[in-house]
Amino acid sequence: MKQVPTLTLDGYLDNVDLMMTKLFEYFVLSEYSQTKLFYTEIASLPYLIRTAGPDNDKLEDMVKSTLATLYGRYWDNVTVNTTITEENKNDSKSALKIGIEIEVIVNGKTYTLNKAAETDNGSVKSVDAKLDYFLGA
Repeated sequence: MKQVPTLTLDGYLDNVDLMMTKLFEYFVLSEYSQTKLFYTEIASLPYLIRTAGPDNDKLEDMVKSTLATLYGRYWDNVTVNTTITEENKNDSKSALKIGIEIEVIVNGKTYTLNKAAETDNGSVKSVDAKLDYFLGA
């Protein structure tokens, strides 16, 4: 099985749950332009938010596609679901809730990661593991 490298004392991760969580953390914290060597390979939520602009449907598709590619590097059976809700439509600032559900199947067992990211004026404000965000509650 492939492993996810970390820059911590954990070294390389081989636990599926930890790998899924670490990949999501990288996705939220990475900047698209942080490297020249892998410039077009960086999975970056902040970059996707800037690229999609005010088009939430485009952002939803980009997040889903990017995460499917990222997790697909480690597992063959990956399913990604996303949902985006907009808040403060009358405010000049755009605030979004991005719900993300990722499922991978390893040796017949399904592992699921549910996360929600909140943005404020185009940047990631917080990340939460609450399923109710994904379900729209």
